[in-house]
Amino acid sequence: MASGKVRAACSVALAAISFGAILGSIGDAGIGAACAAGCLAGIFLTPDLDQQGWSHSENVLVKATFGIGYLWLLLWYPYAKLIPHRSPLSHFPVLGTAIRLFYLGIFAAIPAYFGFRLAAPSPELWPFVLWGIFGLALSDLGHFVFDLRWKL
Repeated sequence: MASGKVRAACSVALAAISFGAILGSIGDAGIGAACAAGCLAGIFLTPDLDQQGWSHSENVLVKATFGIGYLWLLLWYPYAKLIPHRSPLSHFPVLGTAIRLFYLGIFAAIPAYFGFRLAAPSPELWPFVLWGIFGLALSDLGHFVFDLRWKL
């Protein structure tokens, strides 16, 4: 299977390619940047959050944030316990992306339970949000393809 470094490099390459493709085809740098940001988010919102040990990106996050990254590990601990590593629920493109975003949404909704109001993005920002999600799904697809390639 491909290493975390290879998968991270794939996400960076997909970010550059998607930005260039969107900029070249529809000429919107904002939409291209949103898609590229989604691809880069795939480095830390990786399908490998389902593994009980540290992934490459988690190791980098803990070291780069001088320990604050442990909160990220704590956030994803229940997810790793519930979903077996390499399960279709985490690794299958689009499905795994949707489940991880839903999981994050649960934690985002906790403040609302305690009475804090959460504001949804304004309607003019929705295209950027959707393109960002598309970029994340694209990164997950790259992860899936690399896992298939190195598994054979």
